[in-house]
Parts: sequence; structure tokens; C-alpha cells
Amino acid sequence: MKSDMETLQIEQRNRTIKRAKELGLSLAQYNKLLSAYRYLKTENEPDKDYPYGRWFDLTAKREISRGPYEWAGSIGKRYVSAKAMTLKGTKKKICWDHCIPPQMFAYYISDNWKIFRDFVAFVDAWKTMSTVIGVTSEENKKLSNESVNNEETGNVLKVKVPVGKRYHKCGIKLYDRTERKFLKMGEFPVPLTEHFNSYERTNLMNWDGVDSNYAK
Repeated sequence: MKSDMETLQIEQRNRTIKRAKELGLSLAQYNKLLSAYRYLKTENEPDKDYPYGRWFDLTAKREISRGPYEWAGSIGKRYVSAKAMTLKGTKKKICWDHCIPPQMFAYYISDNWKIFRDFVAFVDAWKTMSTVIGVTSEENKKLSNESVNNEETGNVLKVKVPVGKRYHKCGIKLYDRTERKFLKMGEFPVPLTEHFNSYERTNLMNWDGVDSNYAK
């Protein structure tokens, strides 16, 4: 006979499984989504110690933005680089790179918390943030160098080029495994809203390290 605690745990698990299915997510993906939402809600909502939310504290942004990296999913795997396709049969493994760095998207979500406190809006943002593209380890390193977060930027995240142009700048050609064709060089496979693009231009590219050849 199950104890009251075991019965409650089973009921909770069944609710979680149902909600995950409703969103088209695996159980692991849903738990990451929920962890990311609850974490950012805590850091953005006001309380007695932080009347404007802890995100308002510039000294806290770097640490807060690291959290969503842990809770970003790994969705899609539809696109891979031309070089990653050659790794099959070798000892090297494909690196599944988040098409938009989760730390970067954490800035976007937190600076627009009035929009993303709505769970439905947050789900869409999380799915975008969790979309991955297969690249080689060398390509992954190149991509990571396109964002900076150090004393030079005031310990806040900045980008050298728009996120939609990172792969093009790094010379990475992408292949669509569903359509079975290569994308045009410079074509970014993940839809980005004008709201995000405007935020990126205004908030993440306003420093001296921007590559003017790709800034527009």
C-alpha cells in the first residue's frame, strides 16, 4: 500500500508529464523550461530586499545570466554545418551549439520581463533559446568568441556581430537535414523577431568591439 507521500508524488509526476506533452516537450525538457522560468521570475520580480528585482543590480547580471545556460534545452538538431557532417565515422563528436547563446537570451528575457513573465510567451522564447545547430569543436570555439562579458564591457554581455550573422562571419555553411539541402551562405535558419533584433542592436551591440562589417 502506497503512503500518502508516494501517492502525492505520483499525482505530481502525472501532472508534469501531462503538461510536458501539451507543450510537445520531453519530461527532461519541460523540467528545464520550468526551472528556467521559476529562476528568472525570482530574479526579476521585486521583493523586500530588491524592490526593482535583483536583475536591476548591474553587479548581479553576469551571475544571473549564467543560470539559463544550465536550463536551456537541446531542441531541433535539424541543422548541421558542412564540416560537422564529415565527422561521421571519426572519433570526434558533433557539438550541439545553441543558435542563440542562452546567456544572451537571458538578458533579452530579463530586460523585457513584463512580456516574458507571461508563461506562454516565455515558452516560445525558451524554445528559441534551446534550438541547437551541429558544429565542430573548432567552429564552436569561433562562435563563442563572438560574444564578450568581461571588464572591457563592464561585466555585462555584449556581442561583436548580430546573432543571426555569427555563422556567416565564422565561415560556417549550414545543411538542412529535413529538406536535405544546404542553406545559402548567410542564411540563418531560426526566425528572430524584430523586437529581438531591435533589442540586440540597442542593448548588446553598443560598444567599441562591434564588427562594423556585420553590424547592420
